[in-house]
Amino acid sequence: MTYRAILACGAFGGMCPSIAKLASVYSTNPDAPMPVFGAYLAMGLFAFLGGGIALGFGAREVKAAIIAGIAAPGIVTNIVSGAAERQDEDIRTTALTLFATPAYAQVQEIKPILIEATGRVLTITPQITGGQIGASGLEITFENASGMTFQGTTLYNAKAPFVQVVVPDDATVLVIGSKKFPLPADASDAQLMVETSPTLGGDLLWALGGDRRYAVGNITVTFGH
Repeated sequence: MTYRAILACGAFGGMCPSIAKLASVYSTNPDAPMPVFGAYLAMGLFAFLGGGIALGFGAREVKAAIIAGIAAPGIVTNIVSGAAERQDEDIRTTALTLFATPAYAQVQEIKPILIEATGRVLTITPQITGGQIGASGLEITFENASGMTFQGTTLYNAKAPFVQVVVPDDATVLVIGSKKFPLPADASDAQLMVETSPTLGGDLLWALGGDRRYAVGNITVTFGH
């Protein structure tokens, strides 16, 4: 085999795991958003690594070059998977620390104080268009007329049938993520519509072996009584 043939077979082998992953995702979930440029960039990286490893190992047959190429993505995938697990562990540790910390702010604290709410219950029914919300979730809080922030809840699972949160008696604004919505005084339920979309960086990490992360876009809320 010529060097070009070895590189081509190794590159094909390097892309095989990513192609198989895409086939698995879209065969089980046809409505999933199509990959963006980041995923194809990762496939190009795997092709480059596959060709280089096939050439470096001295593969002289098609089968040997393809197998060497298939082994290449495992190097990057294991690194990315380990980093993702570490990041998720940091998020969980931070969440536990926040729950264990008293509800007062230091002088350097920029985020408003979160105060435990007492009042009626608001049932929120989420509907997510696109993909799952990221590991950090979608924060739901309340504000009153003076701008004081009240603790609510965090929506992690887009497939949850509903979430319930206690509304403070003097709350006038519902805050979901970075969006604010005037809160009717007699609202008892709310329909939450969230649009998510893949990002270049998110799909790059996904193709490299991490979990697929989506960016939250448009958020709309319809209140009921």
